[in-house]
Amino acid sequence: HERLEVYHQSLSFVSRAETLIAEATVEAAVLDHLDRASESIVEHIVNGNSQWTSDAKCRYFDIARGSALECAACMDVCCVKGLVSPVRRDQEKSVLRSIVRMLVGLIRSQRREVRETAGEYSTPKDGRDDEPFFDHERLEVYQLGLAFVGWVESLMREHDFGAARTRKLDALATSIVLNIAEGNGRSEAAEHRSFLDIAHRSALKAALQLDLAHMKASMPSKQIDEGKRMLASIVRQLLAMHGYFAAKEERLHTL
Repeated sequence: HERLEVYHQSLSFVSRAETLIAEATVEAAVLDHLDRASESIVEHIVNGNSQWTSDAKCRYFDIARGSALECAACMDVCCVKGLVSPVRRDQEKSVLRSIVRMLVGLIRSQRREVRETAGEYSTPKDGRDDEPFFDHERLEVYQLGLAFVGWVESLMREHDFGAARTRKLDALATSIVLNIAEGNGRSEAAEHRSFLDIAHRSALKAALQLDLAHMKASMPSKQIDEGKRMLASIVRQLLAMHGYFAAKEERLHTL
């Protein structure tokens, strides 16, 4: 595996992610996710390269690809929270795009059968600022999730409703975004659906935390309603996507 360029690029990203985490002056759930997901990339590259069968290799490389997309989403969340600049975010996402493309190449090199694929999971960036690095960034539900992360960040700065509830809301808002991104990198419809399920549950739990903040910390109802409207939009889109992949999975089972 040490001969693979994707392994060395991933190791380099791990090192830079560690520096970013060490430089952070505030506690944020996204930093723990970034730490785990960055290491997951290299771990699954090594595990995949050690397997004997093509299917087993592809399984591990697919997980590594999902972890790379999770890292890209972590960079978006870090930028929303002011932990990294937009320039640094884009630099790291450019590296992650290269990692994802190499992982896609490894997967394709192992595929001997003709089968439907889930896409490139990255898009060519032609220099325009509005051009996305990855396909999941085109999803409205992903952008809504990022907007909710920003809304929660502003809420936490304006109000003190306890360290425990602050951590819960931060973790849940982050979970919505990261699971949408990672799920979009999985080839199998069932796996994609499982990540959507996690994002859905996180959105519902976030709505509960807002209700509890309103009741226990006397949060203004106007602000709470604004956040819950955002979550309602996220939930509707997640359910629609869940239904699509459930139907796709059912069709594959009937073939």
